[in-house]
Amino acid sequence: MLHAFWLFAPVTGCRGFKLEAGKRTTEVIVKKSGTLQVTSGIEELALLKTTKSGFEGFIRDKYTALPETRERVLATEVNVSWRYPFDSLPSIPVKKLYFTESYSAVKKVLVDTFFGPPREGVYSPSVQTTLYQMAQAVLGRFPDITSIHLKMPNLHFLPVNLPSKDNASIVKVLLISYSVQVMSCQNVNYCVKGGGYSSEAWSYITALHQNMKNYYFRLGIEQHGDLESLEFWEGMPKEIRDLGVELYNTECRMNETIVVCHSEPGAWFPPLFQTLPCPPTGYEDPLFVIGRTMFETDRVNAEHVRRCNQMGSVWVPTDFHVSTFIESGVIPSKVVKVVQSVDVKFFDPSKYKALNISTMGKLVLSMKDVRNGEEFIFLSIFKWENRKGWDVLLKSYLREFSKSDGVALYLLTNAYHSDSNFGSRILDFVVDSSLKEPVNGWAPVYVIGSHIAQVDLPRLYMAADAFVLPSRGEGWGRPLVEAMSMSLPVIATNWSGPTEYLTQENSYPLPVDEMSEVTEGPFKGHRWADPSVDKLRGLMRHVMRNPKEAKERGMKAREDMVRRFSPEVVAGIVIEHILNSVNVTN
Repeated sequence: MLHAFWLFAPVTGCRGFKLEAGKRTTEVIVKKSGTLQVTSGIEELALLKTTKSGFEGFIRDKYTALPETRERVLATEVNVSWRYPFDSLPSIPVKKLYFTESYSAVKKVLVDTFFGPPREGVYSPSVQTTLYQMAQAVLGRFPDITSIHLKMPNLHFLPVNLPSKDNASIVKVLLISYSVQVMSCQNVNYCVKGGGYSSEAWSYITALHQNMKNYYFRLGIEQHGDLESLEFWEGMPKEIRDLGVELYNTECRMNETIVVCHSEPGAWFPPLFQTLPCPPTGYEDPLFVIGRTMFETDRVNAEHVRRCNQMGSVWVPTDFHVSTFIESGVIPSKVVKVVQSVDVKFFDPSKYKALNISTMGKLVLSMKDVRNGEEFIFLSIFKWENRKGWDVLLKSYLREFSKSDGVALYLLTNAYHSDSNFGSRILDFVVDSSLKEPVNGWAPVYVIGSHIAQVDLPRLYMAADAFVLPSRGEGWGRPLVEAMSMSLPVIATNWSGPTEYLTQENSYPLPVDEMSEVTEGPFKGHRWADPSVDKLRGLMRHVMRNPKEAKERGMKAREDMVRRFSPEVVAGIVIEHILNSVNVTN
């Protein structure tokens, strides 16, 4: 049995899916005479659409039993090869990445022709017709391709009776894409995919589902945003996965739908990268369109400002964002603060026992692991990027502590546009920073590079004595509010999103030395915080030496999370703004 998942394809005019990304093939034949032949191709690219496809217009005779239909599932496995005109080495283009770019462009034309225009799709009377149209589109678009050969056998999906003694009915199998966009009728539309937006979106989904029963709303979900994450989906509690399946099956009429595009503005209609657009059919069809977004720097770039101003409303999570969005040029009347929620019933320290953290993580900076379970544990959770301030954390920790202090730092991290060899990166950082090993040896650092399921995160927080995240900028800081909900004392940079909830009474706000310029990436030229290394050293030492005070701040943190950011509280805020959107439309 082959077990695979159909993933949404980037098209809104029909229900489009992809099963496999396809295998890239290349064949080069060189003869003794010096002539050559270059052929590229794709194998096993499985495509499917559940609407706008039929099988009609075929030749019929007295033996024909198959009826014509204008409504069927069209699924096929595309195997295609195309030939270039180059017949010698000097004739091959010298342009860098010519064949890579050509391959990507041909694949896009094939897929786009199969599904049709993004907004309305295209009707297919047969797979043979679609095959011919795909070949014709490639030859018409690319003068450097002299011929193309396609094989597209039908993939048949038929109901199979799987009876049992208890139930003799046909079994329906539903596979959904694990990157979800939320809609409701009046419809709320979020992105869920495994990152920060994903976690936040699910907190909204569950909050609304539990607290919308007294309103004339229906809630549904659709895919939007980043790639799907099977690990993220399978790591969620079963009741949340069941809810996802239920809401995915909710159907909504777009003219009765409030769409909330829960993602960064580059994914909004029309998207700047390959994803399902939001709103799905543009800005005219929905009842009202809301953009839910945030940024980690001191401004919003001009293109994103333009996209924000297309929305009926823009929801941001903090006062910090209200200021930066308006100062960047977003129309003030459109900007609304809607805080995030944290599931305080799930992240509840009274419900869990700690993970045995002494068996987790890979030790760096030392060859001998001497954990005895008595260490004071600092925990940090982040994706491996400069913005998260991992360098500030390591510099502070390694300068302040040595092996004899009885502390340990655990980093739960994952790669972000980088490799996952975090141990080597830390070793390189220590050398490049000219850090000197203490006489008593380095204080231990452990890297947890493997996935921790969502259901186990509370137990991981329970295993720690303090949570530390000296990031340069946060949209919200989801691990921070989760740790605070678990009554952990938190040390975090007192700038950007976390200023919404960090106080001297419930945490240890880390001062900023100065603002610095972002030097790379899409937000180059923006500014963000430089957290103080010296102040972080002092705060970490203080928290370790004052456990009673740290525990009291942790308890106050949970109290504040319950009072201000519980699902019930945030659902009330969201529902109020949904109702306001309906009133504005009316």
